[in-house]
Amino acid sequence: MPSNDDHTPTPFNRESEPTVPYRKPKSSPGFFVPPEGNVSHRTAVNFYASQENTHFAAETRSSGQVGSGSPIEGFVGKYKSLLESPSLEYREDLQLHKILGEGGQGVVYLSERRGADGFQLPVALKFFSPELFVNVEEYERVMGHNAKVAARVAQIQHDNLLDVRTWFTMNDIRVMEMEWVDGFDLHQLMSNEMLRWMEKHLSPEEYQYKTDVVVTQGRHRPRLQPGIALTIIRDCLNALEALHNRGIVHSDIKPANIMLKKTGNAKIIDLGAAFFYEKSSPMRLCTPFYAAPEILQDCKMGKTTPQSDIASLGYVLIDLLSGSSPLESTYSRRNEPVPIREILEKKLRMVHDLPNLLPQNVARDVHLVNFCKRMIHPDLSYRFQSAQDAIVVKGGVGDLLRGLIKGNLASEFDCDIQSWISCLHPEPPHPKSEAT
Repeated sequence: MPSNDDHTPTPFNRESEPTVPYRKPKSSPGFFVPPEGNVSHRTAVNFYASQENTHFAAETRSSGQVGSGSPIEGFVGKYKSLLESPSLEYREDLQLHKILGEGGQGVVYLSERRGADGFQLPVALKFFSPELFVNVEEYERVMGHNAKVAARVAQIQHDNLLDVRTWFTMNDIRVMEMEWVDGFDLHQLMSNEMLRWMEKHLSPEEYQYKTDVVVTQGRHRPRLQPGIALTIIRDCLNALEALHNRGIVHSDIKPANIMLKKTGNAKIIDLGAAFFYEKSSPMRLCTPFYAAPEILQDCKMGKTTPQSDIASLGYVLIDLLSGSSPLESTYSRRNEPVPIREILEKKLRMVHDLPNLLPQNVARDVHLVNFCKRMIHPDLSYRFQSAQDAIVVKGGVGDLLRGLIKGNLASEFDCDIQSWISCLHPEPPHPKSEAT
């Protein structure tokens, strides 16, 4: 898919997956580059996460190193001294397992944080590439902005938003540590390979139930049943509301940046393009197929607002309901630059073309069609004014879910999503391309 930050989803079979070779970028001299060749699970990255005025260095040791019956008084002294220290220095060991994705911004690795006493925690590390920048000063300026955004996101702690753990440098290259999400992104899930895998590996009864209630074949690839799609969109709107309330726009909402966990809830990921919308973005990145019309009208000066994120999520909803990206399927097969003007014209007409883009059973639902229109409307006065409005106002996603399930039992959709994601372990094959 031609975008500024193409997503390369994780290949499905984790246990049998071969080590992914890392292609060395054309980095400027002096910049850190992850190891060439195979990045195996035995490759370790050691670094110091330290702050100024540091006084103590934490030691990683096994409990077997402490002699049996040794006097405890010395340890009590260490404990009290530790508590009296104003700051700490510690050594952290990270092992790089495999590449989760790579694009214009850099590379994301599945890693493992190793601590004392056998502690192990899977994490995701994003290495920000300097290749798009003209000089070191520009790279550091943009990274400084991104660090401020990451710090604010880290304080949100929302169930539907990726957790940011820390931000550090290695040989002057910026790295963001994030939670590792155990699940699949929507690009992976909306693939024909996934549906074929389900048919092959599930019992006929289970496969029939999943295709009746959760996912079935769409126009070009699988589509979700309306209740399932709206439940995912509701989770994403909750995440966007939390972001927008802290003054941040995501600015790159697309299927590859929305993950479904094994627990059944959705998470918005990849905050590398996010910025404070009251300030100008130091570096404008977007995916044209899912960018709001006001952004495409002027890619350099177009103003990105919270309503822009809502429009992008609306295009994702149309994909989920139809099993076809009206824009991507048209242009992604062409071996030529993305025609921004043509895409913009199609988006300006899309509110009128919706009945032809959606399956008949969906197009007959006037309330659902109107909800889609209010998500993507090019006129900002007709588009939902906020993510919260899209959830709670009459005709919003909450209203639609209550209409789909009598008795306000929307949690049944969450259970169906959880059952669906859980049945995909061990995992089906990875989709070959986003245009499948």
